[in-house]
Amino acid sequence: MTHTLSVLLCLGLCLGQRMRAQAETFPRPSLRAENSSLVPLGRSVTLRCQGSLEADDYRLEKCSARTKIMNAKPSGIEGKFHMPSVTDKDAGTHVCLYRHSSFWSERSDPLELVVTGLYDPPSLSALPSPKVTSGHKVTLQCQSETWFTMYALYKDGQRIAQDRALPHGRGIQAKFLIPAMNATHEGTYQCYTF
Repeated sequence: MTHTLSVLLCLGLCLGQRMRAQAETFPRPSLRAENSSLVPLGRSVTLRCQGSLEADDYRLEKCSARTKIMNAKPSGIEGKFHMPSVTDKDAGTHVCLYRHSSFWSERSDPLELVVTGLYDPPSLSALPSPKVTSGHKVTLQCQSETWFTMYALYKDGQRIAQDRALPHGRGIQAKFLIPAMNATHEGTYQCYTF
């Protein structure tokens, strides 16, 4: 009886180590939005989760409740999650993961999906001026009369910073300092409140 127990214990430990080692060899997936993670209300967006050729299924989760919101079958090395008409409920932080056999990969880095057009946009100004000499500083100031807690600053459709909204006059604002302008800072900036 002791020999049988030893064999079963060894088998269990070996299988456990094999399962752990197998789970650790899965490449971590990455999640991105086609075109941009800034999506106007009512428009469509496709989120792509790139994982492994060995993936059997992909899953998209919303981080606020760690709830599964969509499954997708693999298409090559990725799973595609299509949202035909985004609403405010689609906005938020998303992650993806994939399954191979009975093992799940770790979750991707988060992707923030921002749905625009729900509220009046804040104003964005460059201080002292939008024309800045290379090497000089500029402050990008987002301002709104609508009270939200955070501002996010985007450059060419990609989030580059976020900060808490502070009371100012009859509204709120956030300031983003670029200490020394150079060619990499050129582009189109937008700010959003949430």
